[in-house]
Amino acid sequence: MTPPADAVHQPGKPRSLNYLLYVLTRSLSTLAISTLNLVVAWTLYDVTGNAFYLGLAGLVLFAPSLVLMLAVGMVADRFDRQRVVGFCYLTLAVAAGALAMFSSRNLLEPGPILSMLALVGVARAFLNPTIKALLVNLVDRSDLPRAIALNASLAKIAVISGPIAGGLLYSVSPTLALGAACGVFVCSMVLSLTLRGSGQIRVSTAIKKGDLLGGFDAIRRDPTLLGTIALDFFVMFISGATALLPVYAKDILHTDAVGLGILRASPAAGAFLMAVLLAWRPITRNAGKTMLACVAGYGITVLVFGLSSTYWLSFAALLIGGGFDMVSVNVRESLVQLRTPDQLRGRVTAVNSVFVGASNELGDFRAGSFAVLFGAVPAVVFGGVAALGIAGFWYRAFPDMRKIDRLG
Repeated sequence: MTPPADAVHQPGKPRSLNYLLYVLTRSLSTLAISTLNLVVAWTLYDVTGNAFYLGLAGLVLFAPSLVLMLAVGMVADRFDRQRVVGFCYLTLAVAAGALAMFSSRNLLEPGPILSMLALVGVARAFLNPTIKALLVNLVDRSDLPRAIALNASLAKIAVISGPIAGGLLYSVSPTLALGAACGVFVCSMVLSLTLRGSGQIRVSTAIKKGDLLGGFDAIRRDPTLLGTIALDFFVMFISGATALLPVYAKDILHTDAVGLGILRASPAAGAFLMAVLLAWRPITRNAGKTMLACVAGYGITVLVFGLSSTYWLSFAALLIGGGFDMVSVNVRESLVQLRTPDQLRGRVTAVNSVFVGASNELGDFRAGSFAVLFGAVPAVVFGGVAALGIAGFWYRAFPDMRKIDRLG
């Protein structure tokens, strides 16, 4: 499918300050979310001792994205994306602040934690597609793959440091860790509201029934987009092991909250290194085959992690797996943004974000449920084997995606 004319129109090169503010805003918010996730995961498992709650937390985070999927895309296309992003950060700050208050009063139990995670899920449902759609309004089309890689590399620094910082702050006080996350969300809100001149093409016509399904229709008409988004969903859903990191850290690798933070940061460290490489030398040829090969490589690293009982080997497997996953992210995000007209970009990105959220959060629920039924190690090993099978199946089932050559 050839991108429509208005998909390739951009307002020109971004002002460097505007792009810098955008990257700083996303990096800070990612730092806060990573810290929040670490504190919540460790607290839930420490309080309950039950891996099911780790999976349930993922489900609670994802459910709002599914329920609000049609609404968030329309909001991103019809309202000022910059203000939507700012309001989302405010909501995240409220949720983190409430958790800090619960912690200070010794009320960090599953009920209060899950209720605030639901609020976080609502904010993220609107934030993720909106802030991704905003990026393409700030950079020239030819620079988008490199901008996505550069943005991802800087964001991964936050993902690396967030769990480590969260583990260190948690060792002092959970209240301190959650209060810090709240403050960083406030900073992100302020920075997001300073962006100027995004060049957004907003939809102003009356809402029609077909408008709500515009994102689905655009993806359905493009086999390349459909195959790429579906690949990420199935691989991450069946092979995700993030929810079980507290189980591995405490029961298999015998480490503490700081050790868990390092493990949780290792996929992001690998993704950061790969993102730096992609920003320096973007994928120029055979993008589809490269993506499928990296998906298979990711499956192998999941398998190694699942079987490992040695800390350094587990760390290395997660590190390398994060690098493989970044290639898939770079190709997918580039295709979604480049092949979609601006007036549909919010809705298409919303659908993509739901698939990404479903793969991550439902993948956590799948992992937690399997761990309860069969044990943590079989749950992870099964995911690694399944990811290899999916990569092979997609190679044959989606020839258009396999034949993707250049991005941009």
